[in-house]
Amino acid sequence: MATHLWRGTADRVAQVSTVQITGYDATTTYKVTIGGVVISTVGTGGTAATTASALKVLLAASTHPYFTAIAFTVNTDTITMTANEPGVPFVATSS
Repeated sequence: MATHLWRGTADRVAQVSTVQITGYDATTTYKVTIGGVVISTVGTGGTAATTASALKVLLAASTHPYFTAIAFTVNTDTITMTANEPGVPFVATSS
């Protein structure tokens, strides 16, 4: 039987995760949670895209270390989160 040794020499990559606002409601609170810390906004501007933009601004403005370790971008109704440090993971959920 052969012995396999794994050295883990692959290049580290930055984690990329997305959240999408699939429906708009002015009374709904849209939330992104990272490490148990919640950033949220109520439906804004009449569309999912404007709400996503508003939420992205709040995420990017946070001074909490969980959020400052991530770059946030938005394209229409989808927020993309990219780790600033390759190989350092994060756990994000949305609701």
